[in-house]
Amino acid sequence: MVMMSCKVFAALETIDFQLRWHHQFQFAGYYAAVEKGFYQEVGLDVRIHAAGPGVTTIEEVLAGRSQYAEANSELLYARMQGKPVVALAAIFQHSPSVLLARKDSGINTPHDLIGKKVMLSSSTDSDFLAMFLREGIGIKPNVINILPSSFNFDDLISSRVDAFNSYLTNEPFYMMQKGIDYTIINPSNYGIDFYSDILFTSEQELKQNPQRVAAFRQASLKGWRYAMDHPDEIIDLLINKYPVEKSRAHLQFEAKTMRKLILPNLIEIGHMNPGRWQRMADAFIEVGMGDKDFSLDDFIYQREYGAEHVEKLKQTIVIETLLGGILLLLVTVLGFAWLSLRGEIARRKIAEVLKLEKANAEVEKERWLRVEMNRFMSMLGHELRTPLAVIDTTVQSLELQPGAEMPALANRHERIRQAIRRLDKLINDVLARDRLEASSWTTNQQVWPLSTLIDAVLSSYGLSFPDNVDYGEQVFELVLSENHCRLVINANNYWASGYGDLQLLQVAINNLIDNAAKYGDFNSVISVDFKMVNQTSLRISVANQSEPLTKPQLKQIFDKYMRIGEDKAIAGAGLGLFLVRHIVNLHKGSVRAISLPNRWLCFVIRLPLNLNNEFDDVY
Repeated sequence: MVMMSCKVFAALETIDFQLRWHHQFQFAGYYAAVEKGFYQEVGLDVRIHAAGPGVTTIEEVLAGRSQYAEANSELLYARMQGKPVVALAAIFQHSPSVLLARKDSGINTPHDLIGKKVMLSSSTDSDFLAMFLREGIGIKPNVINILPSSFNFDDLISSRVDAFNSYLTNEPFYMMQKGIDYTIINPSNYGIDFYSDILFTSEQELKQNPQRVAAFRQASLKGWRYAMDHPDEIIDLLINKYPVEKSRAHLQFEAKTMRKLILPNLIEIGHMNPGRWQRMADAFIEVGMGDKDFSLDDFIYQREYGAEHVEKLKQTIVIETLLGGILLLLVTVLGFAWLSLRGEIARRKIAEVLKLEKANAEVEKERWLRVEMNRFMSMLGHELRTPLAVIDTTVQSLELQPGAEMPALANRHERIRQAIRRLDKLINDVLARDRLEASSWTTNQQVWPLSTLIDAVLSSYGLSFPDNVDYGEQVFELVLSENHCRLVINANNYWASGYGDLQLLQVAINNLIDNAAKYGDFNSVISVDFKMVNQTSLRISVANQSEPLTKPQLKQIFDKYMRIGEDKAIAGAGLGLFLVRHIVNLHKGSVRAISLPNRWLCFVIRLPLNLNNEFDDVY
């Protein structure tokens, strides 16, 4: 047994992995991969090295002292400068790099930093430099005084500097611990939303050891998935086996904050979108930090795929073809059914006019026909949604299999999902139109916690969170949005009570969010605010940045079949906002669209907390 153990140990390849900083939960996935034996399973003995001031992970890898490491967006900047580095996986979907300032300093925006002392960790703190330049702010001493970081947070606490480069997972904890109010200047609020904590290697390592690169990446991501599912276990591991300077409470804060940046329930850990990398490169180029001819070729890691993955691609193509057939069948059946039923109704109306003596009988026949049509349309919608659900489940299964990240497969999976969304939207539009025209709706009025409405809205996008989640200024990403929007929920009255038909109000809010995602600016923020007004009404606003609307458009936008932005060729019948107004009217509320400065379009719903309430309709 001893000889066998020695043989297994000897078979492991020794790998050096360089962290970006001291041991902490920020690198939880790599500790988990070591502790749970994930690296050993792929034949690797990984040595993890902590860093400190003066250690640059890119230099460590290119010098050969480590084969793998983590870096921030400076990795892309280094590649744009010609350094042979390769991005393997983006652990953080959103960067935690922010600037912190004391609240009492009066600093709230990048422009407030003019003439102030700002500490950055390096001259290539690309998130901040891009933010400054995009905001039209220079970095010369007479504009913003950039100082090299002392890595001593007391410099900010004691006001020796005005702003300090920080991590959302780290320094805010110190400020809260000391009871100091602070302001966060986040580059993502200024159009600079970068990947962070990026696992990378060198072109040389990838060329000489492609299988080892694939194995290390696979084991590392497996470790990250385990760490996200077992944070307390990894915190115990850090405290017991690593020289961690942070308290347990600090590590727990770090773990909780990281979930909002990694989004493990929404996005596969390590996922990298070439389009987003290109937008990051474009941001550098825009502010003069890169060459406009820069190409991402060979920078983003791509696995080699074998015959089994080609077979999965074939399966996906079959599903895509089947979905196209269903779409054609749906359009054909709905078209014939709609025309036939509407034609019959028209003929009966003519007969009613021509034969007044049979008016009552004809009206009854028309009512019967409309009931039958509603029944047919509901049945058709149900029957069509059944195969759609099967296809959607099948695609989810395919996406979970190894190799699903292959670009050809990923693109086809997304095309299938877009087709499913278009079909579902078409079914909803047809059923909604028929229901609106057939008869008046009845509502199920009741009292409910505002939290229930917010949870229902979020769950419709596949988002679910623990009961103790903090909804104050919480950021969620709409992965179903074709415009890659981020959804910001502001719910300071989370535990207040609302009144009305919960299901219909959810439909109204989702319609507003969907419109904001479809017609708003690419990669923008959708802000949804829930606010109680004078304890008599609930104010719900949905705002996003988009092309400004004229006054006539603002008045007509809630009309039936009204569509704005036809040039975008977005599927739908133009019933979404008409449906919203109809639902709000059923609740004796009001809704309006408002154009705000800086390309913001805001939809505001006011609902009484009781149908007997009267409220001043002030927005």
